[in-house]
Amino acid sequence: MANNRWHKYCRCEGLLKMAFLCIKKYTCLKKGSRKEIVDIILQSFTDDDIELFVQWLNKDYIKKWYGNLEDWINEVKNRSGEFNFINHFIVKYDEDKIGFCQYYDCYDAQEEWYKVINKNEVYSIDYLIGEEEFLNKGFGKEIVKQLIDKVKTKGGRQIIVQPEPENKASNRVLTANGFIYDDDRECYFLKT
Repeated sequence: MANNRWHKYCRCEGLLKMAFLCIKKYTCLKKGSRKEIVDIILQSFTDDDIELFVQWLNKDYIKKWYGNLEDWINEVKNRSGEFNFINHFIVKYDEDKIGFCQYYDCYDAQEEWYKVINKNEVYSIDYLIGEEEFLNKGFGKEIVKQLIDKVKTKGGRQIIVQPEPENKASNRVLTANGFIYDDDRECYFLKT
C-alpha cells in the first residue's frame, strides 16, 4: 500500500492518518533525518500572485541571485503576452504558497549564455523558495523534480541551468536531481 500513489500518509497532531489524493506523492528529508510525506503542487501563476512574488523577490536571500527585479516583475505581468512561452508557477505546500518556479524552451528565450538551434530540445528552469521556514528541508529538490517531469512531458531532451557559483544551495539542489556541471559551458545540464 505504501507504493500506491493515490494515498498519502501525514502526521496530524501525532496521529497517522490516510487521505485519498489524486496528486503525486513526494518524499523529502526533514530535520532530524525523519522521512515525511511532502505534497507540493505547482499551480499556474495568476495576477493574484504578483504581490506575493514581489515580496519574495525583495527578500535579501533571494534578491542577491535574481539580478534586476523589475525584469522579473515585468515578465510575470506580461506572461500572457511577450513572455507567454514561459510557464510560471506558484509552489504550494498544503494550502500555503511557499515559492515560485518556471520552465521554458530555450529556443524561444534565446538568452546570451547558450545557443540553441532547434525548438523543443533544450529547456531551462528557475525556482525560489519565498518562505524562510521551508528552506533547507528538501522543498527545492522536489520543485526541481516536478519541473524536470514537466519538461519530459513536453519532449525536451536536455535542461540547462546557470545559477551563480556562489549560490551553493541551488547548486546542491541541481546535483541532487542528477544535473552535472559543465566547465566549458559554465552551466549545469541534465539529459532527460
